Parts: sequence; C-alpha cells; structure tokens
Amino acid sequence: MHTPDLANIKDLEISAMKDGKLGMKFATMRNQGEAIHLKVDALNIPFEPSVYNGTGTETRKGIVFDITNSDAKSILVLEERLRQEMEIPLEKWNSCLRENGQTWRLKAKINMSGDRACLFADCDGKDLRGYAAVAVLSMNSVYSQRQASGLVLDVVALRRGAKMLPDPPVWMKSLGF
Repeated sequence: MHTPDLANIKDLEISAMKDGKLGMKFATMRNQGEAIHLKVDALNIPFEPSVYNGTGTETRKGIVFDITNSDAKSILVLEERLRQEMEIPLEKWNSCLRENGQTWRLKAKINMSGDRACLFADCDGKDLRGYAAVAVLSMNSVYSQRQASGLVLDVVALRRGAKMLPDPPVWMKSLGF
C-alpha cells in the first residue's frame, strides 16, 4: 500500500459529530486540511460490488478487497487511534477489516455513477469479481449510529488488474501451474 504513515499522522483533524440521514452522525477527518487518501494494491476482489437486499439499481454499493497483512495492520492502527481519540467503546466499533486466512478483507463503498462516481481507469466497473486491482480510497469520515461506529472508506479510483485464478488442485501444482 502506498499511503501516508497512518500510525503517525501528526495533524489528524477530527470534526465534531454532525447529524446525517436516518439517525446517523458523521465526523469528518483531515490531514493538514486535506482528505486522507490510500492507494491499495488489492490481491483480489472476491465479490461483485453490491447492496444487501438491493434492487440492482443502486449507484452506491459495497465492495470488498483482499489485502495483505501489512496493509491491514496500518489501517487497524489508524482505526484504533480514531476509536480512542473519539472515545468510542471497543464493542461499538465496527472495523472495515476482517481476517481471512492469509489475507484480510477490506470493506469500502463505491459510487458506480453520479457526481461522486469512481474513476475507472481500464474498465466500466462491471465484471470486477476475481480480479486483482489498484484502488485509491478516500478516508473521509467516521460514522456513528446507536449500535455501531466505524471508518467510512470510499473508492475514488480503480484500475482492474489480472484475473485471479482459483487455487489449482494438487495435481496441477505438481505440474508447475
């Protein structure tokens, strides 16, 4: 990941919580007055961007990336710093990361169209499942609602990489595949 040292951002600014829609509140984050951007080298996009119980017409969708342990650890450090500085109880914090064997799953949001649409460098945003990718994520805010709080990550640019092959059977590995 090509990102600022998330553990040591000296000028991290966190606004007071402001009311959003549907009972959610948001606090914006900035580093020296600018949004914080992360460049993530994703190993895989395991699922097509989607909305849980959606109709298929939504323009803002969830997206998941498989990322390396070292990339995940720097994000976890920032999440912990935010949680502590904002005095959010651990049991209320909803991390954007989940362990997945040798890698981590990173959850973010992606706007497929509209004013804040993701810039797709080499694809139209369709058929992303199973590909590696380079994504630029904007860390704009922390959300808070009655039972959960967490980091908001938005994909602002994405370049689809090579198609990832499923893990080959043992006999194929013995042949060098």
